[in-house]
Amino acid sequence: MGWNGSKDTVESALNLDIFDLQRKGFLKVAAGVPSEIQWTNNGRPCGGVGYVLAKREGIPVSMRLQYKITNGDEKISDYWVWITSTSCN
Repeated sequence: MGWNGSKDTVESALNLDIFDLQRKGFLKVAAGVPSEIQWTNNGRPCGGVGYVLAKREGIPVSMRLQYKITNGDEKISDYWVWITSTSCN
C-alpha cells in the first residue's frame, strides 16, 4: 500500500536506470566500496539504497542492493542484481 493508504503504482515507484547510474558516475565506484544512491522529491530526500559493486576486469558485473522499508512493518532487503550488456541494433 502507498503512504496515503492507496494502492502502489508502477509510476510511483522509485527506480534505478542503468544509463542514469552510468551518467552520474555511480558505476565508477571501486569494487567492494559501500556507496549510496539517494532519491529526492522537490529537493527533499525521499528514499535511498545502499549498494556495492562487483567488477570483472574493471567492468561492473553486479550490484548488491541493501535497503529498508519502514512504512508500517519494517522490511530489510539485501540482494544482488546482475549487470549485463547487449549490443545495440
